Amino acid sequence: MSGSIREAKAQVDVRGCPVFNWKLTPRERRDPVVCRLPPDLLTYRIHADGKIERLTPGNFDLEATNGLIRYVYYSADGVRHELGDYAYARVAGRGVMTGKFIRLMNLNEIGDYSSNGIGFGFENDSRRPYINDLALASLLGAMLETGYGDVSCNGFSHADGSSVPSTSHLNGINGDLKFFRLDKATRDQRSLHIDVSPELMDEDRQNLFNDALYRFGWKSMLAWRYQRNGQMRLLNHTRHYVGHHHHLHVQGYAPNVVDL
Repeated sequence: MSGSIREAKAQVDVRGCPVFNWKLTPRERRDPVVCRLPPDLLTYRIHADGKIERLTPGNFDLEATNGLIRYVYYSADGVRHELGDYAYARVAGRGVMTGKFIRLMNLNEIGDYSSNGIGFGFENDSRRPYINDLALASLLGAMLETGYGDVSCNGFSHADGSSVPSTSHLNGINGDLKFFRLDKATRDQRSLHIDVSPELMDEDRQNLFNDALYRFGWKSMLAWRYQRNGQMRLLNHTRHYVGHHHHLHVQGYAPNVVDL
């Protein structure tokens, strides 16, 4: 025997079941092969076109108050990216979700990601760091599609799904994000006020990010009508709203999610 141990490369079928393809040669018949099955975790598979597949194993405990959720991204070239397993807490929903339960994830646990030319840089700059588990899949998809290294979040919900003093961030679904700066110092600076300094905003990157957020589910956004080059402008998919001169608010969440 050669003494080497090789892992059989695994794929999954349409139901999410592991499929192993291993072409044996005379030498390989003498070598041990290790097949590792994936853990039984609720898994979100995020696709570059905006589709999100939610794979729920048959033995997943829907009543568990906490646990792990796995996030996987498939780039446009078909490469699979393991983004990590993140802890969730199951809490009672609020507002329109009263009487139901939701799963919330802590954005403070989301760090930068980079692999095979795909990645993003992220920080949470808020005391409302909790986001809905499905909404996190959408946010990860938008960040990976655009690949910006200076994403900064102004918050979604509190740990119990509330959003005091705001009333529009319940259940970790609606959130706020800083406007991107031309100097790419978005994470290092306070929120940019585009009513005063619109020339400091990276308009092109912001519009592309808005497009990605829209594709991954947030069909309504609030921002500010600003003046640039003598013209009054609005960012893509936004409408002017009082008090939103220093951040982008995403709402109207309706993602393309497929349950498996």
